[in-house]
Amino acid sequence: MKNQSTIHDSNPGLHALAREYGGQLRDASHRLGLPDGYQLSPSVSDGDVFSLGVVAADGQGDLTFDKDIARGRLDTVLIAVHTVVNLAEASDAAMHDSLERADRQRAARETESSRHAPADWRSRFDGIARPDLALEHTPGWCDQDAGDPLNVSHFIFRSHNDEFGLDFDVMEDTPGPVSMGLLPSWCDWDVQTAEELLTLSDHTGRLQQWLDDCATVTAWIRQHDESETSHE
Repeated sequence: MKNQSTIHDSNPGLHALAREYGGQLRDASHRLGLPDGYQLSPSVSDGDVFSLGVVAADGQGDLTFDKDIARGRLDTVLIAVHTVVNLAEASDAAMHDSLERADRQRAARETESSRHAPADWRSRFDGIARPDLALEHTPGWCDQDAGDPLNVSHFIFRSHNDEFGLDFDVMEDTPGPVSMGLLPSWCDWDVQTAEELLTLSDHTGRLQQWLDDCATVTAWIRQHDESETSHE
């Protein structure tokens, strides 16, 4: 049977192992992430059968946990001690290298991102007097990031016609031409009664004003669009 204590054993070979490699084994225990109170330790049983294992002991030095890594003659256990110590050092070095590699990659990504980060966006229509419109538009002239991951895109004019469910958007891309769209905001409208359509007819005058304003914005954009005039 194995001894139940490594503290009181008087085997000279065990004492030599503990004296020469005890500090390295304690350091290896920490590097390998063993739980508190558990450590790599040599032991001896039956007089000359040596072991290297993970052990835990109580306050009197009696073992409460003992799991062998290697067992045999002194030279066999000595090889195991060297292997475990080298493994712990290699594991620690690999962890540091991994962290440094991650830091380098993160720094490279940040550098690359800053290199390609767009400058503060400024509309090429800034400083040009805006045309007068007949209606109030929501939000009307604006500077709203369109969230395009491929281009620097901003809405510079947006308007919604509530009665007819129409949206008119003007988007400026950098680089690129201005894009404009008139789209229905109602994906599907099931007509239930004739009154719904008759109610809409009461608002056709306002619809004409709204469309006139959209046309005014379109004409102004085309007139002052540098990307358009530069190709003429």
